[in-house]
Amino acid sequence: MIKEFDLKLTKLNKIFIGLMIFYGFLLVSSASALESERIYQNSFFMVRNHLISVLVGLMLLYFIKNIIKFDLILKNLKYLAGGMSIVLFGLLTYGNTFLGALDG
Repeated sequence: MIKEFDLKLTKLNKIFIGLMIFYGFLLVSSASALESERIYQNSFFMVRNHLISVLVGLMLLYFIKNIIKFDLILKNLKYLAGGMSIVLFGLLTYGNTFLGALDG
């Protein structure tokens, strides 16, 4: 009974991930089509970048889910959280001047 419930939750999870990806593409395409056309002369430039980001994210999801052991992640969680905080701080601090939104 529990295994059947887990299978239903897994299927529901995959459906919602697919819906979120589709909704993200919809938002990116509707919000950036005119700006992409104006700046890059290609209205699908941002959508293509979003697609590349989604594919990289799905590859990382597969890598983390199937190759890295969950116990290893839990054991090193404080180091991972600290490293992610430093990376995000660096993106917020230097993102506008180094390959950021204001470079275009």
